[in-house]
Amino acid sequence: MFSSKEELESLSQGFEGFIKSLPEDTVQYGVYVISSKLSDSQLRSRLSDIERESKTLVKNYLKDYIWQKESFALQLKRKDGLLLLSGSTNFGDSVADEWLIVWILKELSKKFTDAWIKVYDNDGDFLLIEAADKLPTWLTPEVSENRVWLNAGKLLLIPIDGHRSQDPHQKRSKGLKISETLEMISSSASSLVDDPAIQSDAFRRILNYPAEISSNLHSSLITIPRLLAFVLNRLPSSISRAVEAFYLRDPISMKPLQQTNTTKLRFPPKDFVTVAVRFNKVGFAQIKSQQFPVPPSWRVAMANLMGEKELSMTEISRLETGMKVVCGFEMLIQAAARKNDRVVREIEILLSDIHEDEEILPTDDQIQRWTKHEDDEAWLDIDFTEFDRELSGDAPVGDSAKNSKAWADKSAQENLKKIVERFQKFMNDEDAGLDGADLDESDIDDENDSEDEVNFDERRFASLMKEMMGLPPEDVAGVEADLGGSQDLHRSTDQSDPKEDTEAGRSASKDIAFAESRRSKGKQKEMEDESDEIDESSDDEDINIDYNLAQNLLESLKGQVGAAGPASNLMGLMGMAMPRDEPEKPNKP
Repeated sequence: MFSSKEELESLSQGFEGFIKSLPEDTVQYGVYVISSKLSDSQLRSRLSDIERESKTLVKNYLKDYIWQKESFALQLKRKDGLLLLSGSTNFGDSVADEWLIVWILKELSKKFTDAWIKVYDNDGDFLLIEAADKLPTWLTPEVSENRVWLNAGKLLLIPIDGHRSQDPHQKRSKGLKISETLEMISSSASSLVDDPAIQSDAFRRILNYPAEISSNLHSSLITIPRLLAFVLNRLPSSISRAVEAFYLRDPISMKPLQQTNTTKLRFPPKDFVTVAVRFNKVGFAQIKSQQFPVPPSWRVAMANLMGEKELSMTEISRLETGMKVVCGFEMLIQAAARKNDRVVREIEILLSDIHEDEEILPTDDQIQRWTKHEDDEAWLDIDFTEFDRELSGDAPVGDSAKNSKAWADKSAQENLKKIVERFQKFMNDEDAGLDGADLDESDIDDENDSEDEVNFDERRFASLMKEMMGLPPEDVAGVEADLGGSQDLHRSTDQSDPKEDTEAGRSASKDIAFAESRRSKGKQKEMEDESDEIDESSDDEDINIDYNLAQNLLESLKGQVGAAGPASNLMGLMGMAMPRDEPEKPNKP
């Protein structure tokens, strides 16, 4: 805990040091103007010009954009004696929103060449992550603090000690303070690293912006009450808050919908119309993917709609999606904790106006004149066979058109290929150290200078791997058999430094020992005793062990429910493509 309020506040002041407490899914940005010729009033005026230009960009290109959570905004502030424009945006689950902000900042840097812009999230300088395989060896997370800037449409790096160091064995510095950074930029801007290869990778996701900004949105026809259609027509951005309320629902927020009496609902299920609604793509996927049984307040209305005429599958889908959206708005408005929410207040004002004059509700003729565009939902469907083929690069050329339709999002296809290429390159790098980079003397732990012999216990390592994958004790031999082909985890060459190899081995052994020490000694002894009893020469027992291993790996994969985890990572490294865990179909009588 923090000992004083001052210590807590110091974490969020300006950009003085990397803010490790930055909330997840939040991108923070700051715009500085570096010019010794500007007075304080002129600097303020210059920053105001940049702020106005940012609003113009948003108005021209993002007028109809639906942000997942929060929108982009800059505010003039003074921090640590410096005037700047700063802001932060919670982009939620939509990483596309974060990259859209990068594009806005990049465009501002093009127009105002004296503006120097910093952008980062809780992962740090995430632009560097995109260009990880192009970065100079001296640039690490430990030294990158306040060294990464946007200027004149480029990503520029402040080198160590003010020069273009490429020597990985040079003594590494720490990150810079913001005051030091601005001084270095002002005095020696020409010495900054300007690498086109780094910039190409760093801005790859926004290469085709602004043309592809609309690809982050999805328009869908849904069937909802006329009252809500009016609200969405006036406040289209409110859909994101309703989706969030629906997606994060709990028994308390669902309580108003569990009543059969609909008089207390703000959007009672009646007077239905079909309208086109724009969603953020992530939000639409969250609505469509959720299994949501019809609540009691909607059962009579749904039965009546079904009884009036035979609905097609498309009409049923629109009605089901509309029901989810309406329930999301009910939960958003009914929640007491959200009464002070700006979006809720705006909705309440509209509902109050309607209560006073119901004639302002749109007529059927007016709704018919509204846009009725509906986007294809094919991007929601994933063919996992095609998925694996695309990642491995084995897709036939003739199937390119088919694959593009299956993927629907070309940028997603390119991003996944890039990820796999980098991962394979990393795994095949025999010269990489423990951190995936060349080790130098400053990186090696000098706590123990003795040249003790390094003993690596394969059985203990296998036991640790077994525990991580959730395997029972009797399967440890199966894991050991897989690991036994390589007794030395750190490959050495004739040119390798014996001291570095020794220290690396000691570091790995210490990590394993630390993780293993969390287990009780009794459990460890029991696993070792059981593993000693396994006869590895028996073919029958080998088969049983392999079967158990496969069974437990599948159980571990199932437990991940589609998320990343040790089992899926291990299977991927072994080149095994696992299908989706579909529910079992009942046996036919």
